[in-house]
Parts: sequence; structure tokens; C-alpha cells
Amino acid sequence: DYLAQSTGGRMELRIASDDLRQLELRARRGQKVAVFLSLGVSLAVAFAMLASAPAAHAELGGLSIAAWVAGVAAAVSFVLAWRRS
Repeated sequence: DYLAQSTGGRMELRIASDDLRQLELRARRGQKVAVFLSLGVSLAVAFAMLASAPAAHAELGGLSIAAWVAGVAAAVSFVLAWRRS
């Protein structure tokens, strides 16, 4: 019956509201993960750039404070993305 309906152009598709709700939740979760990952990558790039430049101001462990902040924020972003996935 399915094959006859699909080849004859009379196929109907029905999705339950629970399925749509689950798809919406999955899409939202995926968007949150994507935001945290993109933020983490951006901060990791900023960390690499700041770490490679000579520190003009306060240093901690040979790196500027800004590099440490970017590195820690990148790590937190990656952890949040991992926990939400």
C-alpha cells in the first residue's frame, strides 16, 4: 500500500506533535552547542594570538593576563558545549 501510494502521488505524511516537540528541542540544543563551540574556537584563536605576542602589561606564568582570560574562557566554552551535547 505504501509503495502504491508513493508512486501514485497520494502519499500522506503525518507527524505527531510529540515528534515535532522533540525535533524542536534537538534543534535548540544543537544551536546552543554550536554557539558555545564557535565561541570556544574564537577564544582559543585569541589565546594563541595573545600568547604568541610579547606581554606589554601584567604577566602571570609568562603569559599576559588577557591570554589567560581568553584561554580559560575557551576551556569553559568547550566544557559547556560538551555538557550540552
